[in-house]
Amino acid sequence: MERAKEANRNEFGRKKRKSDNGEAMKMRNEKRKEKEDKNISGNLRFYVSSENDKVEIFDMIDTAKLLLSERVSLVSNAMILREVFQFYLSNNGGAPDQQNEGETESFKPYLRSPRDNCMEDICLISESSLKNLVAGISDHGLHCKEIVEIDSFDTFGHVQKLTLKCKDMHTIKIDTSSRLPGGKFLVNLRVLHGIYSSGLRYAQYERFAKYAGIGIIPESAFHEVQDMFCDVTDDAVKESVSDALDDEVGTTVLECDNVDDYKGITIVSDARHGWRKNSRFSDIISLGYRTNKVVGYAVVSHGDDPCSQRHELHGVKKTV
Repeated sequence: MERAKEANRNEFGRKKRKSDNGEAMKMRNEKRKEKEDKNISGNLRFYVSSENDKVEIFDMIDTAKLLLSERVSLVSNAMILREVFQFYLSNNGGAPDQQNEGETESFKPYLRSPRDNCMEDICLISESSLKNLVAGISDHGLHCKEIVEIDSFDTFGHVQKLTLKCKDMHTIKIDTSSRLPGGKFLVNLRVLHGIYSSGLRYAQYERFAKYAGIGIIPESAFHEVQDMFCDVTDDAVKESVSDALDDEVGTTVLECDNVDDYKGITIVSDARHGWRKNSRFSDIISLGYRTNKVVGYAVVSHGDDPCSQRHELHGVKKTV
């Protein structure tokens, strides 16, 4: 009897039961799916300029996989990405819990800035001063095994005067900027050059430097250098305008059939006002019609003409 049932089951399959259909079957399928391990997928999209670049990247991925296993199919994309990122971070200071080669307790090639230390002092340093600092520390290491540390620093505008000392009281004093003839710091003058060229006033510069935390150049030094800067730029403007005027005259004469036909040059004027409405000062620029170079420049104020609408005409008369 049992043998007959076994043969019937093998030939026609198991007898259908009520639990094989309906809600009972759905519940069994859902429980089975919950027990199965699910792999969470992630999409990583990249863009390249050509098909060859894409193929090259895929070839590099397969080559890296072969370094981890004899068969590419045994290494997933997630595994190779993890290995590549860990290798890069460990060699560039990105892994906080690992000590990189050449890293010591006092030196780290990659520094993280904690949230509570975002307002630390900042200074600007020139390339030559940085090289000089490295050379000074190297020279100290030749005759002393102790480590030098920053003992004190004084701020002069955007420059700092550092004092380094070791436990044996050896001292290294160095500035973060080289000096120009006359003793002025190159870094401070370079910053002032950028401020003057951008048209910022001292109050605007002071607000910017204060909240950036890069030090502030005193107002007296700001205006002292500004006077020197204005004298130099004034001479440069006069020389440039003179050269442009010669070019414009020469170009105009060459276009004339006869030298006697030359009657003068043609200019195009433009006025720039400090405010949208009735401005106190206006910059009047005269451009050569043929060379499009500045051949005249004048500043007109309310003292010359109280109406800013007439400033351009007044300035043109000044330049001709």
